Parts: sequence; C-alpha cells; structure tokens
Amino acid sequence: MTYALKFIDLFAGLGGFHQALVQLGCECVFASELDDDLAELYCKNFGIKPHGDIPARRQKGAPAGDFPRSLNNLCLHSGGELSK
Repeated sequence: MTYALKFIDLFAGLGGFHQALVQLGCECVFASELDDDLAELYCKNFGIKPHGDIPARRQKGAPAGDFPRSLNNLCLHSGGELSK
C-alpha cells in the first residue's frame, strides 16, 4: 500500500511549489496566502481557497475546522518568503 505525502502550503503565492509537489505525487491539504489577488489565482489554479492571516483568524475565534485536522499526518510543509 502506498500513501501520498501530504503538505501544507504556507506563503503560497501563485502556487509554484504546490505545482512541483503535486507533480511528484504529493497532496496539498491546506494553503495560506495573505495577498488577496494571489489567493484568488491560487484558488483558480488548484481549487483550494487559501486562508489569509492565520494568527489573526485564530485570535478572532476561527473554528478549528479551518485548519488541517490531522497535522500529525503531514510529511512536509512548503513556505515562501514574506517580504516587507
């Protein structure tokens, strides 16, 4: 039995790293992107709506269902660069 590696895509941008991992057989289970335009493009490209500012959502009482249910099963997370 084989299992696909699962990953979360932090600072997802337009999804270049996502695309590479999916081509390698991995599965994205969560994405986060602060830029609304990039998040919209990411959703169009991959069918996953990225969440915005995770700490701000948690402070506002966002339900736990907004986040991956089983982080223990993640094998990899990808992250871009936050530029100021």
